[in-house]
Amino acid sequence: QLVIKATGDKTKTSTNDLTHEQANAIILSLGGKTVKNAWTGFNIKQVKDRKVLSLCYQYGWETTLAGKPIADTNKLANWLYTKSPVKKPLTDMTPKEKDKVIFALENMVDTKNKKGIKHH
Repeated sequence: QLVIKATGDKTKTSTNDLTHEQANAIILSLGGKTVKNAWTGFNIKQVKDRKVLSLCYQYGWETTLAGKPIADTNKLANWLYTKSPVKKPLTDMTPKEKDKVIFALENMVDTKNKKGIKHH
């Protein structure tokens, strides 16, 4: 029941169907502490990490923090986990692996710009 309530989908009944945010919401509702998602991590001091965040923002993966638009690291995390050419958290990648991710994101941004579509 908790999974159905969190997802809003009666067909989803397993905890495997939850997003990280949905799982944390359930944990909080039961009095527990949230779990950090390693897949959303980045090092702002790293040029390649900043490039990835910039490309996410350009692609339309954005959210707000204190009223300011920023890259949505949850959408990045989902993409890294499911569709990225390198399926690792950004903080675990080598510079060459980050280059592959940047190349893929640049292609996604180029394709979006050519089609004039916005992804949310």
